[in-house]
Amino acid sequence: MVAMNFFFLVLIVCIYNSVDTLKVESSCCKEGVSFYNANIKDKENSRMCYEERNRTKGLVCHSIRTLCCLNSQREESCKQGVEAVMVSGRSCNKLTSVAFLGSSFKCCECCKLGRQHALDHPDKEDGEGCKTSEFNDKQCNNVFESCCKKTKEAAKKPQSCEELECEHVCQQTNSGPFCSCKQGYQLNKDNKTCEDINECLTQSNKCVKGFECHNLPGSYTCRRVYKKINCPDGYEQVNDFCRDVDECKNGQAKCQNGTFCENVLGGYQCTVKDNKHKCQAGSYKYRGRCIDKNECKSRPCRAYERCVNTVGSYKCVAAACPVGYRFDGSSCTDINECKEVKNICSGSGERCVNTLGAYQCFCKSGFKQNQISKTCEDINECTNRARLCAHKCYNLIGGYQCACHKGFKLHSNKRSCLDIDECREKKNVCGSNDRCINVRGDFICFANTCPIHYRKQGRSTCKKACPTGQNCGNLPLYIRKFIRSRSRTSTFRIPLTVSTRRYGAVTDVYFEFTQGNEENEYKLKRFAANTVLIHATKGNFATVEPFKTELKIQATISRLNSSPVKILYHLYLNFY
Repeated sequence: MVAMNFFFLVLIVCIYNSVDTLKVESSCCKEGVSFYNANIKDKENSRMCYEERNRTKGLVCHSIRTLCCLNSQREESCKQGVEAVMVSGRSCNKLTSVAFLGSSFKCCECCKLGRQHALDHPDKEDGEGCKTSEFNDKQCNNVFESCCKKTKEAAKKPQSCEELECEHVCQQTNSGPFCSCKQGYQLNKDNKTCEDINECLTQSNKCVKGFECHNLPGSYTCRRVYKKINCPDGYEQVNDFCRDVDECKNGQAKCQNGTFCENVLGGYQCTVKDNKHKCQAGSYKYRGRCIDKNECKSRPCRAYERCVNTVGSYKCVAAACPVGYRFDGSSCTDINECKEVKNICSGSGERCVNTLGAYQCFCKSGFKQNQISKTCEDINECTNRARLCAHKCYNLIGGYQCACHKGFKLHSNKRSCLDIDECREKKNVCGSNDRCINVRGDFICFANTCPIHYRKQGRSTCKKACPTGQNCGNLPLYIRKFIRSRSRTSTFRIPLTVSTRRYGAVTDVYFEFTQGNEENEYKLKRFAANTVLIHATKGNFATVEPFKTELKIQATISRLNSSPVKILYHLYLNFY
């Protein structure tokens, strides 16, 4: 049997060395790989690939399937060895894989050598310092080179924000520092510098019809589109208004000798240099000069027209206001696009801010801008800010709302919670025989009377008073009641101490639950001879709401040469 296995292994090796020569069907090899992948959970089994029994395609195909299965097993085992060095940092001796004759251990050692070589020769280039063929093993040479290059690459990466030198924002993480950009910018290919996002080109702007997008550093603005203005003679359009042309400067004026050119609104005039000439109609003489009369000062035009003074006369033209303005009969006033254009900022979390001649869209309070979609998204204040609310926090669109547990009411500051005094606000909540005691988040009805065979002693103690002729010796001597309030912390301890001085020579005090601990939620732990601590067995209580419970604990006091004494403690627990 041993000889047959050895022959079979030699046959596989021979086939492996001549696979390319034989050019067998690739489907046989794929079947072997698929068989390994289907049984990868059993990859530590060194005999797994030999257990593939499908021989319907002949012995050669079966051998190739086995060989390709072994190759996959060897590659997976080698990968474990590399990860032990580059990821986990484990010792190669601690590898448990036995697959393919210890391939994981070999690759681990080869990778460790490559990594150490990179650390010992950091000044050499990757191509020169990592290639090797000295191991006479192709797989080991490849693993050595790969681990060496990865170590060099990791050493080149900056390890702190100071080394990375980000242009805008640097964030330090466990995997190293990385750069990010402020709102309205995007990271360049160097992963360090930032460039402005032109929202006007990416179509992420919110400018509506009739407005033109103008890019700004880190943002953009919407301006009304300039329309063609029919300016009167002597004026020219500049941006969105008409400006007077200075004909005297641009050479359009034609004044004869003996006169000089003087620019006026809408034209020019040639003023004589002496006092012998008369001034033309629409002008008057002043200190030897003809001055054009400004007829527009008398407001000759109608309310919806604009007066333009010309040489010797005037013109009434339709008012032309800058983009984003409207003529109101006497002057140009800003148009409030936010009021006049419905839904000009389309998002529900956006608000419109009017500016002179334009408008801008901003995120409302409780929203923030998504840097990719450029839309306003709701901020979940309940997760972004710790302890925003005392008890419960509910996220709302554009805000949040605090709520309180049962037994509490919301404070006027809308965040804190106040205990409700049910004993004061609810009349006769415990009936006429019991006393109401308020606790945080709840209330407790405290019995004012004692059970049969007991008489009251103080406000919270009942002492046994057995009538003559009746046998009530097994009843506890005292019943004591008390209340304890605790917050819902992971652990809590409530001490219970029995005073034994009045009972003579006490030999022992034994404590036990008699009621209220049926689910074993609490336990008693001895603290002293006459003291126990009440613990919760559960690490955390399942509910976050306040709750209350009742426990009855009996203390049995053993005495020397005397009958034992029993005391029943009735404990009211309140958790908030």
